[in-house]
Parts: sequence; C-alpha cells; structure tokens
Amino acid sequence: MGGTVRLDDGRLPDFRVRVGLYAPNRTLVDETFTDSAGRFEFTRLRADTFLVVVQVQGYEPVTEEVSLAFVVAARLPPIVLNPSQEKGDGSAPPGWIVTAGDLRAPKTAKSALEKGRQAVEREELMEAREQFTRAVKFYPDYYLGNYWLGLSQLMMGEWKEASKVLRRAIELNPQAHEPYLALGKSLNQLNQPQEAKEVLLRGTELSPATAAFWVELGRAELSLGEFGAAIEHAQRARQLTEEPPTELYLIVANSCLKLGRYPEAKLALQQFLQADPQSPSAPKAREVLEKMKRAGILDPKP
Repeated sequence: MGGTVRLDDGRLPDFRVRVGLYAPNRTLVDETFTDSAGRFEFTRLRADTFLVVVQVQGYEPVTEEVSLAFVVAARLPPIVLNPSQEKGDGSAPPGWIVTAGDLRAPKTAKSALEKGRQAVEREELMEAREQFTRAVKFYPDYYLGNYWLGLSQLMMGEWKEASKVLRRAIELNPQAHEPYLALGKSLNQLNQPQEAKEVLLRGTELSPATAAFWVELGRAELSLGEFGAAIEHAQRARQLTEEPPTELYLIVANSCLKLGRYPEAKLALQQFLQADPQSPSAPKAREVLEKMKRAGILDPKP
C-alpha cells in the first residue's frame, strides 16, 4: 500500500514527511518517510483496516482510513497538506503547543519571557536565565517560562537544575516534544543514560521526524552498551535531515569499534572529519584513524 503527499498548491514538500500507519485502536503498526518525489510505501500488510496519519508542524493533520482486502498494492489518493489555521496569542513560536494555562499568564510573565528570548538571541545567557526565572516567579504554572528557564540552564551547563525545571515543563505540557529533548540532553550530561533513554523514547513518539532525538537517544544507548541500537538510531537521524548533527558519526564509530566492526568505524570517523574538521574531537578521531591505518584496517566495501 502506498501513496503520495502534496502541499495544498500541488507542489512537492521540500522536506521529508513522516507517515504513520496505525491500527484502529491507534497502536502504531509501521511508519515511513516520503522520498524526494513525495511517495511513501508500506509492505507486507495483512488484510485489515488501518489509519494512515500524516502530521507536519505548521499543517493541518490528515488521517485516512484504509481497508485492505487481499490487494495490498493499493494506491491511496494524494494526501494534501493544508497550512494550519491556528493562530497563537504571540506567546509561542508558530507550531508550538500552548497550554490553556499559558494563555492565562499575566503580562508581567509574558514580558519577562520575551525579554529572556531576546537575551538568548544576543547570547546573554545569564540575563536570559534571570528573565525566565522572573517569568516563572510571576506565574509558576507557565509552561513556556519553565521550558525556557530549563533550556537556558542547559546551555549554561547547569544540568541538574535544568533537569528539575524541564520535568516541571513536561508536567505542564506533556504533549510538547521540546522539553523531552532538552531533558534527555541534561540527563545524558549527568551520566544517567537509562533515564535519558526513557525520556527520549517518549519524545520520539511525539516528534519522530526530529533528528536530534535519535542522535541523543543513540548517545544514551552508547553509554548503556546497547551498540546495535545506537548505530541504528544514529543512522536514522542521518536519514531525516540533509545536514545531520556531526555527533552521530562519533556515535556510529564508537559503537562499531566496540562491536569489532572496524571498517565501518573507519568510515564513520572519516565522515566525521569531513563534516567537522575543526571539532574539539577531531584530533582524537585522526589519532584513531592513524592507528587503524597502521593496523591495516581496510575501508568498508561499497
């Protein structure tokens, strides 16, 4: 079974679209992403009824019910994405999920939040953290205030403090994916990979097309010794974006080294150096590659 995804004006999306296949009870059966021609395909399906769900930030969600008999090569009519008509009150960037509580936030809290965002743009993190702290003080149930406060603490390396605030943000708005990613990063920095993995898996359910989730999940799995999963998820991140985070190459390289897959590790290190030759990790990567060269490790077969 397959189909295509188009924008409302007939154009192809200039981004990959995640297409989810669900049972009638909303249990995920399979998922895939559109190719460069906007096409998607599901294979090896049994005769049953399914829900095809397409959700893209900034567009109205689309759900199509499909009943398959014996012809599993059925083609669906084109799925058309229409721009979302929802308009916020200016308290959140487009596409963000705003809570009812946030809409009740007093002007003092919203003003502090905006000043904090402006400080982040100027890279004045201490000022930003102070403003976000004021926003939460004015209105403790302010989801955006808690999220931005935790994010500023994360950027300043205050991982323990960030974790506490980001958990509060998730309590206030469990359907927003952003705090799960920030919390997962904080927990990885605190060397709590098991908890980080649990948080990040929840985040991938909310935003499976966000490459950063899969990179951070791979990092947690690398720390846990789950090397195969770490490679799989790092490679998944690479498929989701044309400019993947360079850290994913290190995750793949280190995992492959642990598994004795040396040619693959060599390729990942070469890709890392090509993508980010000035990285602080670049000297170590070159050192490992030199050791591989002396050991006679061959390049992987094409």
